[in-house]
Amino acid sequence: DMHCPMHAGRLSDRGGNGFKVKWFGQDTNLHTIWDTRFIESARKWSYTEWQLQLDRCSRKERKANSSGTLRQWFDDTVSAAAHLYATTSVGANLSYQYLYDHNALLERQLLYAGYRLAAMLNDIFG
Repeated sequence: DMHCPMHAGRLSDRGGNGFKVKWFGQDTNLHTIWDTRFIESARKWSYTEWQLQLDRCSRKERKANSSGTLRQWFDDTVSAAAHLYATTSVGANLSYQYLYDHNALLERQLLYAGYRLAAMLNDIFG
């Protein structure tokens, strides 16, 4: 959950909940976009297809992606959230360009979340 950028967003707008925008013309907020709508709009993939498409790293890359501390991982997400706030205007009508501009970030965060959770579970139960 810490890899969702809005979960590390501004306290003043409750992590994007108070940051009103439109998503393909429909009223919403930045938090909802990053919690569900972006993933649902970016690709029409099942959970299995997401996993198969994203999980293409070598063992060395997996190890690098899952290294670090919880604090470092959270700080990385804070930086991602700051970037999103800086590049998104309140009231903006976000659509295909937003998907294009931020798809790499979405896929990176999903990939890191999976690898890092796996590393934590391996440490606990391995």
